Amino acid sequence: GADCDTGGVARPTANPDARLGTRLNRVARSGVAEAAVALILLVYSEAFFKSGPGDLTGPQFAADVTLCLGAAASGRWPRAGGLVAGVALTAFPLVHQGAVPLAILAAMIPVFATGARGLAAWRAFFTAWYFVVLVWTTAALATEPGEALQSVVIWVLLVALVWALGSVLGALQKRTVVLAGERVEAVRCLLYTSDAADERSSV
Repeated sequence: GADCDTGGVARPTANPDARLGTRLNRVARSGVAEAAVALILLVYSEAFFKSGPGDLTGPQFAADVTLCLGAAASGRWPRAGGLVAGVALTAFPLVHQGAVPLAILAAMIPVFATGARGLAAWRAFFTAWYFVVLVWTTAALATEPGEALQSVVIWVLLVALVWALGSVLGALQKRTVVLAGERVEAVRCLLYTSDAADERSSV
């Protein structure tokens, strides 16, 4: 830790960055953002998406709901939520053969969640797994090679964006931890110097 100056009283200064970082850290750790995005995707997808004529089939609905629920849970439980989402996503090429629902975008949430929490190995695992299934799902609907290639490019760009966002938030959270540690050290030094001053005055 930093050396304390016993000849004077060091006062911890308020740091706006620390306060903002603490708020961001609380929001990020709560998982509320991931759950909200997953819920929006699910509601919009089920309300407006049709896979060909008629309503969604039972298997399609089950896959959509399970994917979004797993993605929502990944905000609090990144590993478990990501695994549930991955299993549901793997069913997409089998049940969604006529069109791809908007709910498929929920697969990006666990990638973001693991990245934001510094779980690099899990993020890499989910990204590789999801990417294969996403390309498989969308490329199967392509009528020509150009469309299949376009779908691959879109997923690459989207995954790269999510990686970047997760990494930025993860870096902010790490900085918050560092700033919090510095404030604790400052308070410790303040208490130490106060005790030292009391001892000198009593001599």
